[in-house]
Amino acid sequence: MHDPGSASPSWSTWISLGHRRSSLRLDPPSGGHVRPPHIEPSRPALIFGLLALLAAACSGGASAPSRPSSPEVRAALAAWARFPVHASPRPLVLIDGTINAPGLGFRDDADKEAFFEGSIAPPSTFPVGPSSASGFSLISPRSAFIELTKPEGNGPPAQTQLVVTTVTLGRASFDTDRGTLSLPAWKFRFQNVENPAEVLAVSAKRIFASPAPLDKGQAVGSAILGSNDKTLTVETGGTPMGTGPCTASYSMDIGASDTAVAVQLHVTPHYGDEACILPAVSVRLRATLAAPLGNRVLVDAASLQPVPVTSANS
Repeated sequence: MHDPGSASPSWSTWISLGHRRSSLRLDPPSGGHVRPPHIEPSRPALIFGLLALLAAACSGGASAPSRPSSPEVRAALAAWARFPVHASPRPLVLIDGTINAPGLGFRDDADKEAFFEGSIAPPSTFPVGPSSASGFSLISPRSAFIELTKPEGNGPPAQTQLVVTTVTLGRASFDTDRGTLSLPAWKFRFQNVENPAEVLAVSAKRIFASPAPLDKGQAVGSAILGSNDKTLTVETGGTPMGTGPCTASYSMDIGASDTAVAVQLHVTPHYGDEACILPAVSVRLRATLAAPLGNRVLVDAASLQPVPVTSANS
């Protein structure tokens, strides 16, 4: 679930609550929606070992040592071994949940609690169809309502109930491993709530479920893919890059398989003898893959979660 947010660093973070996205967006990407990159067919590859890595912080210039593939990287590749890389069309890989909370939130905490606990009364009638839109098979509005009423936690029952007034088919933005996409969504409007909640209407048959929970913190925030489909710039947030006091050294460990490319970040802080106030800054590390990324999934080895990749040309 998401709300409008403030200006942010270049990596994107949403507050995630289970299968929903919080109405508070911490770090929205600049420039609105991101077009997905052109995807080339992947070439079979199984690569473990050293890659020549060039690191560049936002100020640019520094280099980072490379490391051999770690057990974490190999585990990440194994976790995504079943991804259908040759499927056409390519399955959606969601970075976050399937439900967006109403923009601008709720009038009070009671309504907010009712929403997150799934305390929602159905409309008097549900619309009929359609069964497909924009090339996607769709779930029914009744099925979407069932998703909407699944509670997010194990807390006490909500003290109030939201009432659905209308249900319509529209479009909404959802984060995927190929950027933020506008996808079919069922929009649920409530009494006394300004904006609708949005439930992804795409059938589960077109979605590949992540093998790891999407609410785990991840080290790799996002990545930019060069026009050659091989130059990968990984973005994260952390201590300023450097070798002196109050900085940190960064390196990457990358492994690849036929279905995924896994990245593990390594950070070595340099505290020195002085007290450090360590502001988080955007840090970028660059690597050249041995084969084009293609339809493969970029994975954060620390969390096993997919990493959103956008094209440098978008």
